[in-house]
Amino acid sequence: VNVSGRKTGPRTVDFEWTVTEAAELDVKIMDPRGIPNKDPLKIRQNITEDQPPKASITDPAPFALATPGSIVPLSGTAEDDLGLAEVNLVRALVGYRDRVKALGPITSPARFDFQSSLDLKAIGTKPGDILEFYLEAADLNPSLTGLGSSEIVRIHIISENEYAAMIRARTTTEEFIARYRAVDEQVTKLENA
Repeated sequence: VNVSGRKTGPRTVDFEWTVTEAAELDVKIMDPRGIPNKDPLKIRQNITEDQPPKASITDPAPFALATPGSIVPLSGTAEDDLGLAEVNLVRALVGYRDRVKALGPITSPARFDFQSSLDLKAIGTKPGDILEFYLEAADLNPSLTGLGSSEIVRIHIISENEYAAMIRARTTTEEFIARYRAVDEQVTKLENA
């Protein structure tokens, strides 16, 4: 295949070709008089299929409970094999439309980490609300097929009273288990005696 190049410096030439398959190339460069370079330039080209980005939310857990006055930590990661074009946090209150918050990146890194927090009081949540979040990442693929998203994280908003009842129940259960273990140890000691 003949490819035309252009001189970019006293000893440099710039040329392009479309990669259609993996191959080993011997590049012969000829000067305007038709004289080729002494030793051909050897190039190996491989084709690696572009993979869609991977995104994950690491905090909070996939299902969490919170009270209306809580501040919920949010963190996650997006990665791509070639580079990320954008990363968005998609937020929704179940029953309402999604809201997108652009997180970055400014450049096109292969990895993007984010940490933030969400003040539930500031956004006016109330008991019974269910918030949903997911991370969406787009790569630099020009055919727009490079899009990945995380699993959905749900935060169920409960009242302060419900939270207090859960703490009391947990404390009561922990105390019961501790008492049961103490009685069990005494019974075991009596049986051994």
